[in-house]
Amino acid sequence: MKKFLIALFLVVLSVAGFGKAAASDLVGYALCDLRVLYLYETPEEIDWPTLYYLNDKYCCRIDLLSIKPSGVLHYDVKSVENREIYLNKYYVDDSRDDYTDSLFASLFKVRRPDIVIGTGRGKDKLYKECLNYLNALPFDSNSFFNITKIYRFTEQSEIEQAPPGAVFVNRHELLEKYRHRIELEVPDLFPYFSLDNYTVGERLGRYDPVGGLIDERAPSPDFTSGLHDIRLVDVLDSLLSDGAIKEAFIRKAKNAISFLNASQNSVGGQRSDNIITGYKELITLAHQSESEGVLSEIPDYAPYLKRLLYKVQRATLYEIGMDWEGRVFLRDSPHGPKLKFLADLAVNGSEEIELSYIKYQPY
Repeated sequence: MKKFLIALFLVVLSVAGFGKAAASDLVGYALCDLRVLYLYETPEEIDWPTLYYLNDKYCCRIDLLSIKPSGVLHYDVKSVENREIYLNKYYVDDSRDDYTDSLFASLFKVRRPDIVIGTGRGKDKLYKECLNYLNALPFDSNSFFNITKIYRFTEQSEIEQAPPGAVFVNRHELLEKYRHRIELEVPDLFPYFSLDNYTVGERLGRYDPVGGLIDERAPSPDFTSGLHDIRLVDVLDSLLSDGAIKEAFIRKAKNAISFLNASQNSVGGQRSDNIITGYKELITLAHQSESEGVLSEIPDYAPYLKRLLYKVQRATLYEIGMDWEGRVFLRDSPHGPKLKFLADLAVNGSEEIELSYIKYQPY
């Protein structure tokens, strides 16, 4: 049986459960950089069929955003485990004129989303002010992630009256397609949610373009039209000067992406082989990036690569069936109290795994 060498970086030691996602989903999420910010007024207005369409078909990360008044800025975050769906509830001091600056500086501290979608009737003051702020947000030339499209849901679904860049979705059809996932996962974010009380309104949903970097008058059959799924190669191409170093980095990135893509069309040992090889290529790329001065000086690059590496590692652990549970004990000894660590490791995948080392980091 073939043996693979894997370096595992265990940041928080706990039971490695992968929840409701499958290996193919986790690889798909790793191969997609696209982020969608979904701004809503009330939970009842959330267009779950459309969000699950973006999360399932394109593997976009979905960040739902709710803004409520409070005396001081604070926030809560919930997520659907391993599904790249997050609920961000922000509480802001709306008596301050600059509360939107603080809110979005916190929300975008890693990077900006690619697509913003607003839903609701625009009655809420904070909702309107935040959507207007996002519309007026200037291009950040120091970042390679900027908002490229902004959409707003409209009550009108007539095709004849729609602007050129409007996107139409059949929400009734999408609800039936993703009914099981919605029933299973949305209660993680809203415990009281039930499809028995959920309605999507008209069959055809219409989203009109209202801003962003892409010309909203241009035809756009879908939310993601004109956007790349994964931009690792583009990022390296834009940051590095032409030469042998750039070619080596891009070759390593293309190899990683190629093996991960190949894993989605293979099964058994070959699938494991492809995922692990892609993961190892990314690890090498990350190590090489640390010693490349140009890359280490770009604020966006390290967090971007770290997040990508985490998603690929997650898919790798799922594929090889790696589960672990760690516990810490305090024990007396002749030399005083000592901490003992006990780890239970199990591999339930299709291939035999040989561990190279395990690196423990403080919580």
